[in-house]
Amino acid sequence: MIKLWGRMSSVNVQKVTWSLLELNLDYQQVVVGGIYGGTDSIEYLKLNPTGKVPTIQDNELNIWESHTILRYLWSKYGEIATGSQEWYVGDQWMDFTNVNVMPHFIQLFWQEVRLPRVQRDPTKASFHKAELEKAFLFVEQRLQNNQWLNGKSFGPADIALGSLMERTADLTDILIKFEHLHSWVNNLRSRRPYVQTIMTDYDELRG
Repeated sequence: MIKLWGRMSSVNVQKVTWSLLELNLDYQQVVVGGIYGGTDSIEYLKLNPTGKVPTIQDNELNIWESHTILRYLWSKYGEIATGSQEWYVGDQWMDFTNVNVMPHFIQLFWQEVRLPRVQRDPTKASFHKAELEKAFLFVEQRLQNNQWLNGKSFGPADIALGSLMERTADLTDILIKFEHLHSWVNNLRSRRPYVQTIMTDYDELRG
């Protein structure tokens, strides 16, 4: 059985949990991180020296960094052939998410949710919203002729970006601006693992 360390209010942990459910894998979760603590323990740091979440253990193998975990799970247990064209196209969109979407999403989330109101900067929030919109223009173009970011098959690229979409919808009006992006998110919302892991509250993170 796979063991997962992390708290469910973390989008990076949600990515992994969503993948485990999509792949019908049995797993045990140990809640650590954030208000739950535990990531600075000697035991945890042996598994993940960064002291961050998520981390998984599959037999004797420990893996951290959420997108690396996704690649591992889907290459070992998924149906998209590793090394295929579809795999590499999806891999590129996972990197796109990390480089072009995630930094602005995180900063916007801090400005709108994590920081106390007196510390928030509307100018910074507007900047990161604009940068997110620029990034999602490329996603919209990709989805014009493809049902999924991976291509014909749902896969880890859809999870990497899809895990951010409910919070993005709470913070911006991006979804109503992009027809194909909006349709893709609605398709994600029809998947039970998405509802279970992504369509959840994050009240414990509010500043």
